[in-house]
Amino acid sequence: PVVCQLELTFEQTEILEDFFMVNCNAGATRFNWVHPRTGEPVQMRFLRPPAFRTSGAQFLGILELEIMP
Repeated sequence: PVVCQLELTFEQTEILEDFFMVNCNAGATRFNWVHPRTGEPVQMRFLRPPAFRTSGAQFLGILELEIMP
């Protein structure tokens, strides 16, 4: 598992939620991203829906992901 934290605006939280629900079929579909350590392209999937916390004027998006083989 990979846990990522992203600083987001309110609008970006809505985009991320839409990406999770629509593009990733609520976590059922894989997506392409960059491996956080190697920088190589990989396929990932969500283990849980994104969570959000406030961080000053921004939001902190917490993603729990899995790198697919």
